Amino acid sequence: MNWFEDLLAAYDRPGRPLAALEQHGAWMLLRRESGVFRLVEKVGYSDSSFAYNFLESRPALLARTFAEGFDQPDGVAPSVPGRELWLAVDRTGTPDHLLIAELPAGVAGAGAVLRQALVASTASGRRSPGAAGVADDVDLPVWLRDMLPEMLERPGPLLILAEPGSGKEELVLAFLRSRFGGSRPAVFFHPGRLSEAVQLRELFGDPAGARLGGETQTTPIVERDEPAVVIQEAGDLAAHAQLRILARFSSGEDDLLWIFESSRDLERMAAAEKFLKGLYQMLEPGRLVLPPVRARRDRLEEEVGRLMRLFQVRYRRDLDLTDEALSAILAHEWRGNWRELKNTLESAFLMAPGASVHREDLRLGLWAAPEDWDDLNLRRRQEEMEKTLLLRAYSLHGGNQVHMARALGISRGSLQYKLEKYGLN
Repeated sequence: MNWFEDLLAAYDRPGRPLAALEQHGAWMLLRRESGVFRLVEKVGYSDSSFAYNFLESRPALLARTFAEGFDQPDGVAPSVPGRELWLAVDRTGTPDHLLIAELPAGVAGAGAVLRQALVASTASGRRSPGAAGVADDVDLPVWLRDMLPEMLERPGPLLILAEPGSGKEELVLAFLRSRFGGSRPAVFFHPGRLSEAVQLRELFGDPAGARLGGETQTTPIVERDEPAVVIQEAGDLAAHAQLRILARFSSGEDDLLWIFESSRDLERMAAAEKFLKGLYQMLEPGRLVLPPVRARRDRLEEEVGRLMRLFQVRYRRDLDLTDEALSAILAHEWRGNWRELKNTLESAFLMAPGASVHREDLRLGLWAAPEDWDDLNLRRRQEEMEKTLLLRAYSLHGGNQVHMARALGISRGSLQYKLEKYGLN
């Protein structure tokens, strides 16, 4: 198997795709710091010296690479005869990473695949300073990734306050994976509109109030093997359920890690006696407030770049974002928060007909959440899933409606109706 085949195969197995090049050539990875590219990693060279000085002496050679995403620089010889010298960047315009690679000559399409290897190796996110133990492959906004190390150092219980769509679900999952390992090492409980008796039964095993009527044999949440309990929307906890949780905390014998999520102002609810004041006082020291997108516009461009690189790897399309589209993103309200931002970019990436995502491809507002968004609203969840599946079918089948309908298991007429319904036609 040659280096090109190794590189393609690397997309389907763990580890960085760049590692597939180690047996076939040599490469250097550089990262931009304070406007200057500095060496991060070097593989396949016999010494630690920097082999190429054209980055400083002939910076104009990088212009075409920055514009196209990859290039073979003119007049620069590789260190080993018989190899070809390639340059690739993780994004056009102002890249964060530059890859210099020497590879066997004569492979068609080497530059494009090399760039995808670079994007795949950097798209999952780089560790923030001091973020030891943080999983690198979690899909988190850059501002929440920076909060994860602080969250890992807190003993608990934790209170995560955030507006809907802010990414709190992703942050909690990343926290659990980093702290305990595994995919979901916790019990997730959403009180919702459950009666007080049912909540007490689910949490503590009280005999009254079986769900949906009739008695069922269930293990109470506090007696299960998982090391953590996540209460989704703590504002829906019944009064006696809050009292029982407070009693466990006050006893000092509870070895579970409790995480409470809420999009409501629990402090105001406690002051109005709509939430147990003593429980809120127990939770307040572990409170984390997650910022919405509009509060982190200073890092919005960075997050857009991260998402674009993520989609390049996921869908193996080499698309960039026009300046006009980026300006529209930075100026948008993002009422649906990070969830709306991600869905908007992903749908534009999948449906853009050309090599770039333009402003009109964004369809701003298509993924905006309603003011009364409820995560348990089945109709809205179904609509969101349908839109996602339609977009992925479009990407897989190039917009061919016959093939899309067959893949989705619906008639072409139903497909056209749904495309019209969701503004995707």
